[in-house]
Amino acid sequence: MEKNNTENRWLAISLGLFGEAIGLIVFPIILGVFIGQYLDKIFKTEPIFFLIFVFASFAASIVLLASRLKKSGATDDKVEKNTK
Repeated sequence: MEKNNTENRWLAISLGLFGEAIGLIVFPIILGVFIGQYLDKIFKTEPIFFLIFVFASFAASIVLLASRLKKSGATDDKVEKNTK
């Protein structure tokens, strides 16, 4: 019974982390696309702002995801200690 509880805890942690990762990857890039297109339309500079914001939001996604994964590494150790 305790093994099943441990597996459920790891599954919940994994799914939560997966959901956060998707959000940290998708939302900044979508936001960058819309902001870039909007600024290109205003200033009539076809792909310049679009490319700048897409690349910047991609880099921000990587940094945010790396920092979140680094934080979650500490919680994994705590879960492992509590399940033993």
